Amino acid sequence: MPTLSNIRPKLKEGEHPLETGNYVIGTKAIDEAFEAIIKLIKTRTPGGIFVGRQRYGKTFAIRYLSSLLAEEASITPIVYNIMCKHHDRAISDNRFYEELLLSLRHSFTKSGSAAQKLERIVEYLFEQMSISKNLIILFDDAHRLNEHQYEWLVDIYNELDKLRIKPFFLFFGQPELAYRRNSFLEEGARQIIGRFMSRQYIFHGIQNASDIAICLESFDGENLGTDYPADSGWSYTRYFFKSAYDSGWRFSQLSELIWTVFSSLRKKYGLSLTFEIPMQDLCTTLEYIYLNYFDLYSVPPVINKSIIEQAIYNSGYIESELIFDLPPEKKVK
Repeated sequence: MPTLSNIRPKLKEGEHPLETGNYVIGTKAIDEAFEAIIKLIKTRTPGGIFVGRQRYGKTFAIRYLSSLLAEEASITPIVYNIMCKHHDRAISDNRFYEELLLSLRHSFTKSGSAAQKLERIVEYLFEQMSISKNLIILFDDAHRLNEHQYEWLVDIYNELDKLRIKPFFLFFGQPELAYRRNSFLEEGARQIIGRFMSRQYIFHGIQNASDIAICLESFDGENLGTDYPADSGWSYTRYFFKSAYDSGWRFSQLSELIWTVFSSLRKKYGLSLTFEIPMQDLCTTLEYIYLNYFDLYSVPPVINKSIIEQAIYNSGYIESELIFDLPPEKKVK
């Protein structure tokens, strides 16, 4: 643990990660996804899909998983993140390979035919596999890929397989990804299912107060790499609630209250009381409290039900849930 300095870091306005939104924290869903990926790798299962609703933090999770995987000594992988793009109309294999080369940060993305670009991708990945035997490619918004694009990925996999290289292709997407998997099963698309979709995992949102506590422990600095500046001893909670933190107070002590307020607001608006909080909405709620009610002197700080309600309203959570949760005749027009 870093030595605690009593001098609060001097940061420029808007510089702190809670102001920029450029931060990653641990969640139960991320821990479960990480364990699933490690199991896939150790059993040499070439692919799997991770399905979750919009706003559940899949993109956020991919960033965090990438850093966790890169530091995992037992597998020492090379990790790439691919953002799957939406196209208004079908794209050619040439364009698809070009986008992959760009995502892989290859020096030559545009020149050549589709066959040449495919060869370039295979050669590049082959070179990377000479550094590490575990090559992991994470696809974000994979529900955007169509059958042709999955077939082209199968071609890449097969070419690498000929070279005795077996990469891991992991796909993260909204529920449409699960529907696509089901359609592939019905169509007997064994190549795609066998290569990429033999395992399916559900990516959950925040399901209870304990899940909130796991997130807040990162804000409190209980996990490595959650100080700012790095290794300064100034967790997010200490930076915004210095005296309370130094006296032993932790933001994670509010986990039960935060969950209770989410539940009570759902009840107030007639929403289902069986629910999960999207990670995006929880983070926006927490950011609002930290940035608008920070208190460097009070022990403990005054963060009550009213403030948490205001933060939840500010996140847009209630409006979003009214759209997705209520039956059509009760939805807000």
